[in-house]
Amino acid sequence: MYSKIVFSVTTHFALVAILFAPGQLQADQLLIGGDFEQIQLDALGDPILDSFGHEQADGWFRSEGTTAPLTELVNPNNMNNASGDSAGDDSDGNGTNSAALNFVDSGSGLGVGTDWRSLAFETIPGEKLIFSFDFKFIGVPDEIGSPGSGILQGFTAQIRSFDAVDLGGGTTGTFRGEESPAVNAIDYANDVWHSISYLIDVPALGTFSDLRMSASLFSPPFMTAGRIFFDNVQVNQLLADFDVDDQVLASDLSLWASAYGSSNGGDTDGDSDSDGSDFLEWQREFGLGVGAIDPSPPLAALSAVPEPSSAVLFIGASVLLLLRRRCA
Repeated sequence: MYSKIVFSVTTHFALVAILFAPGQLQADQLLIGGDFEQIQLDALGDPILDSFGHEQADGWFRSEGTTAPLTELVNPNNMNNASGDSAGDDSDGNGTNSAALNFVDSGSGLGVGTDWRSLAFETIPGEKLIFSFDFKFIGVPDEIGSPGSGILQGFTAQIRSFDAVDLGGGTTGTFRGEESPAVNAIDYANDVWHSISYLIDVPALGTFSDLRMSASLFSPPFMTAGRIFFDNVQVNQLLADFDVDDQVLASDLSLWASAYGSSNGGDTDGDSDSDGSDFLEWQREFGLGVGAIDPSPPLAALSAVPEPSSAVLFIGASVLLLLRRRCA
């Protein structure tokens, strides 16, 4: 009985320390350089410039263009943001950089096909991923031609899966499948940052994946004018969705607590029990999911969205009481 009480108290103090240290843990982000703050550097540590003299984002492959930049890193050094000043343009103020797809006329009035493509990241066939990003349309019309034409403008956000990675860090081998949601300008106000997320199921044999943000490569949507900015691009694992509702919230923590110390659920790491490591995974993922609390909303929504760490503290306190009753 004595050892059981000691274990219970120790467990509680450990959880309290974690709960009252918000911001120390982060979700399992698979993508490298999704905030575009890291710059490609040469052997001497100097920025690598493209043919237009612009700094380049580390961790990405991109269309460059010959007479005009199809893609750009938007940052103070490049001084190529929508306002034409040197302030950069970051979606949440946590940095200065973002990425842009630019309209360049193909000669037919449609934009030249252009894209940003990420380095490969490892995925587990059959697992669920949350693909999320911030974006802004700048001068992109709703439709091609007159209103009601039905030919929409915007971009495609793809996660593609393969079974190998090449020496340059990109995907290669056999194509195993993709998810290709289209984001249309008609659905979003121009000149405002928006956030969006998708639930992605990794296909069979899809051991490596990448993402591609593109415009005018697929139809629809197209671009006939303007620019599209991206920031805070994330691909997160969704391991702590214990109630299988495609989001990680308080209900999942309750299931973890109910299963604590047993193999009846609440397991994120495949060790056949529900324990402290699974709680840490829940905390990392709290707020992820389609329709769940957005852990990093755009600036315009900050005042309307409760702070996730406060919610974690409140929920965690309730769970500590439950665990204490169970361990007594």
